[in-house]
Amino acid sequence: MTFDFKKAAGPFKGALGGVTWDGECVLFSLLDEMEIKKYNPTDRSVSDFRLYTGRINGIAHDPSSKIVYAAQESGRRVIQLLPDGSATVTALRYQGAIHNHPTDVIFDSHARIWFTDPYSTILAFGPQIFPLLSHASVMRIEKDERHAFVMSRVTFDTHAPRALLLSKDEKTLYVAEGTTEQPQRELRAYPILDDGRVGRPKVFYTFGSDDSGHHRGIEGMCLAQDGHIIAVGGSHQSGPGPAIFVFSPDGYLVHSSPLPFDMPSRISFGGKNLDRLYITGGDSCLYESASTYRGFQRASHHA
Repeated sequence: MTFDFKKAAGPFKGALGGVTWDGECVLFSLLDEMEIKKYNPTDRSVSDFRLYTGRINGIAHDPSSKIVYAAQESGRRVIQLLPDGSATVTALRYQGAIHNHPTDVIFDSHARIWFTDPYSTILAFGPQIFPLLSHASVMRIEKDERHAFVMSRVTFDTHAPRALLLSKDEKTLYVAEGTTEQPQRELRAYPILDDGRVGRPKVFYTFGSDDSGHHRGIEGMCLAQDGHIIAVGGSHQSGPGPAIFVFSPDGYLVHSSPLPFDMPSRISFGGKNLDRLYITGGDSCLYESASTYRGFQRASHHA
């Protein structure tokens, strides 16, 4: 199977970030314009979903509550965009300190919020008086017995987590680790233990380096209904270029193919049957797959 993507919306003025399906439309964030737009694949129209959002990167929609979880990179916080048009802030601090700059966010069946919390050169709102944490980790937010949001640290071996995903049974946490400034750019699979902690990861894929520099790793991931991991990454700056990857749940690379646009950011399934793919590209455009996802069989080689 090959993926064929066509432009669905854009270009906009600046970079695009997160993308998610809300049951009817594709929501996608405009980082510099500080807005979230929605694209209707039925009539191909684009309209406003939220304005004045701050720099929101990763977004995720909960179909049961209609809440949109948002990684507000410039606000150094994870927020909830509620169906009535209001917004609420979740936990802000870990062990008394403000956390870093969230880039991606997901939620699980226990209403826990997971997010990547790397360092960033993006300036936060207001005076720059709150220091960054001494680590860049995957973090988790949940409510305690008093229904107050509390934050915990999940990974202790990451330096620049960019994207994350849960397996279908929620027993594995997939993490895209590393930027081109780090020596390691990997797709990792962490087993989730019964107490909520994670075990030592299995490395599914490692990105290389050459004379042009470190190859850009995975920036966005989504989960297919058959359990496969669909990921996007790469760039024309180094390596073979921007690409889409398909991994089986146990780590086999079953497909990869180039993308017709540079610097892919986030990816999500959408459409009536949740079988079309949507990617935010580095050219400030939203892309839609021209064909539906039909699933993959496991390849005979291991990545």
